[in-house]
Amino acid sequence: MVNVMDKNFHEKNNQSLKSITIITGATSGIGEALAYNFYPYTKRILLVGRRKDRLQKITQSLQGKYEEVYYYEADLVDKKALIALKKYVHKELSCTVQHLFNNAGFGLVGDFKNLNLNQQKDMVTLNVMSLMELTHMFMEDLYKHRTIALPAGILNISSVASFVPGPKMAVYFATKAFVTSFSEALRQEVLDAGITVCNYCPGPVRTEFLQVTGAKDESVVKQENDGSIPDATQTANDAIQAYIKKKRQRIQGIKHRVLIFMSGLLPSSVFASIVKNINNKRL
Repeated sequence: MVNVMDKNFHEKNNQSLKSITIITGATSGIGEALAYNFYPYTKRILLVGRRKDRLQKITQSLQGKYEEVYYYEADLVDKKALIALKKYVHKELSCTVQHLFNNAGFGLVGDFKNLNLNQQKDMVTLNVMSLMELTHMFMEDLYKHRTIALPAGILNISSVASFVPGPKMAVYFATKAFVTSFSEALRQEVLDAGITVCNYCPGPVRTEFLQVTGAKDESVVKQENDGSIPDATQTANDAIQAYIKKKRQRIQGIKHRVLIFMSGLLPSSVFASIVKNINNKRL
């Protein structure tokens, strides 16, 4: 049996690997934009999402950008779907994962006690457990690619929400806090192996996200209309550049970087109160 940690083995054999990039949550928003803009850095791409019609449409439109484009319909809340995805990549496609973009996730707005518990559990499963399991599932693949010119790695889409408590979106903010902490720790574990882990933290983006949360924030709608909130393409390109440059973390936008810096100087209760007022406007 070959040890996946054997550097000499990989240096001799990784050039023959059939590598692929996986993007979860690829049917819209940031995930879709990542798919449209990562083509300079990979030959093969696999789009994962729940909406088959959207996956088929995007896959068709990406023909010509990549040598090979695949899609896989799956609800990543289902543990069986994760296992089936791994089998599809390794057995049916005969590929190993070089780039894993963990983008799938959703949020809910409202008081914790009033929101449906099963929906909140699904949020934790998708935003936290599925991300963790996919990362573990394909970690051996990443080690196989670690000596190629463009290193293997993971791009986790977290959020500026990960740095502060989030009343009225308590569980969502907590899930993103996990993603940021997990990414930071994992990066240190694999750094010497030449594997990149980049944690990308966007703020509000012009996507379907707010519609899914059930938010009704007129100020955000106004900012979307006047262009002051970045769209998915701008966000995806920023994330890709951070990943390619092997950045530890990228917080989108100067305004958010300043706010996050301030959050480290002031009591968390101050920012919890601010976030509560913001999220109240979304109800």
